[in-house]
Amino acid sequence: MSGIKAKKFIIFIIICMLAFTEMTKAIPVSNVFKQGLYIVSEDDQFTGNASLVKADNTTVLTIIDPNGVLKFYKKFDFLNETVNLGIIGYQDAIILVGKGEVYIDFEYVNY
Repeated sequence: MSGIKAKKFIIFIIICMLAFTEMTKAIPVSNVFKQGLYIVSEDDQFTGNASLVKADNTTVLTIIDPNGVLKFYKKFDFLNETVNLGIIGYQDAIILVGKGEVYIDFEYVNY
């Protein structure tokens, strides 16, 4: 009988572990961007520094505000060249053209 009680106890523990365990899911976040159009969806403003981390060819980074005004333009020719992007706001478009990859380090602006 003691073997049956042990099996029931083990099954009970396994069921409890499965029933009361939360599945954690990490949200994949990357600050490395490839060619494309990225629209800022954050309401807050932030600053950023950008650098070319992978270069197959020349890569161009452009930031345009929601009114179509050019805020920033940079043609990256060299790896690890870092530039300050200034203040980036809601609905700004970040556009990358080229086969390189650009790392952008974002930091929220505190007023």
